[in-house]
Amino acid sequence: MKHVAIVGLILLLVCTIIFGQQTKTKKEKRWIETVGTHKPKGYNHGYIYYQVDGAVFSAPFYRRISTAVEGEKYTMRYNADNPEEVEIDYWHPIFQEGEMTYTVVGTVTKVVKSNFFEKIPLVEFSFYLGDDKFDRYIYMPKNYAQLFPDLHENQKYQVECFVIDTINGLHLSTGRIVLHLDKKIN
Repeated sequence: MKHVAIVGLILLLVCTIIFGQQTKTKKEKRWIETVGTHKPKGYNHGYIYYQVDGAVFSAPFYRRISTAVEGEKYTMRYNADNPEEVEIDYWHPIFQEGEMTYTVVGTVTKVVKSNFFEKIPLVEFSFYLGDDKFDRYIYMPKNYAQLFPDLHENQKYQVECFVIDTINGLHLSTGRIVLHLDKKIN
């Protein structure tokens, strides 16, 4: 019985040392905000390019928006200790200062939560440009309910469309679209 107690104490001591070292060596990640530019390759994939201290990096871009197009920019973060480790905000394409845009009202038509069939939550929405109706979707982060607690069907939000300057004049792009979930319309 005495030997069992000693072996048990030794095992407890070894486990404490091993797990204690793992906790000490695990470093807290420091994320740095940046903007990345999407360049497609194939139907669903492409790359997002971003700069860190003048060096250009790329990471796989898994199309999680119905109309991701070349040149579209997204907010993202990279790990300060490992710039190749990134988190991309697929639900948040942005326009840069100076880009021409046009704003319309969009309506959320469906909010799909994560489930057995849908691993990532998504939001479907529609908007009109003139008489033409457009339907789009964007994938959301898993914690979208905390980020956007008022998000629900039939809620109206600001939708921003990219304006293309061509030889024949200005045209709206139905490709670069941003649903501004932080700009609810009452």
